[in-house]
Amino acid sequence: MKKIFKPFSLLSLRLLKYLPCLIIILCSSAFADNNFPDSINYYLKNNKGVLVGGFHNRNSFLGTIPVKVYGARVGLDYGKKVSVFVGYYTTYKVVDRRQIKEVKLGVYDTIVRSTNLSYISFGGDYVFHRFKKWDFDIPLMIGFGVGNRKTTINQKQEPNELLFVLPIEMGIRAQYNITYWLSIDASTGLRVSPFNSYEFTSSFYSLGLNIRLGTIYRNINRSLNR
Repeated sequence: MKKIFKPFSLLSLRLLKYLPCLIIILCSSAFADNNFPDSINYYLKNNKGVLVGGFHNRNSFLGTIPVKVYGARVGLDYGKKVSVFVGYYTTYKVVDRRQIKEVKLGVYDTIVRSTNLSYISFGGDYVFHRFKKWDFDIPLMIGFGVGNRKTTINQKQEPNELLFVLPIEMGIRAQYNITYWLSIDASTGLRVSPFNSYEFTSSFYSLGLNIRLGTIYRNINRSLNR
């Protein structure tokens, strides 16, 4: 198994295409309370953590290829304002890229690269604004994991490459609460990987229904114990 460890490449021009997404995130942060560190500290100290968890799937990219990132996370919620969690994410299926390369005049190699990504993240959410049934929060995560790249040249398998990944993620999420257990969620953000950034630095986004299984369970359990 061949291991590759590439140095930082965060300042590459490739990151410029993520600038609009980053601006949105930073501008949204400006709407947060000026004393949000005190607010986080207050909710952590004065609220009992409630166990929460669920699936956390998103759309993203590996290099320039769209992928589905499957995730699940579990954590504690403090006063519906601050939450901390740990999550596991994977692209599950490999991403194939086919390239025809001329190695010398009239001689071509067919190169197929298959890459997937798996990592564990630790992070938190901070709800910075509420309006009627709307919640807006800023998630921040940092993790570690590996990318696995398989290369085939003219149907000959090359040694696998393990690529170290240190994903740092920040985004913004809007949530419309239909009921206490069901909401519509939309989010976008940026994943930066200081190492092997060409393939693993990317934007991400999601849109879908959020079913709060933990909330449903607690309400059923409370009703049964009355």
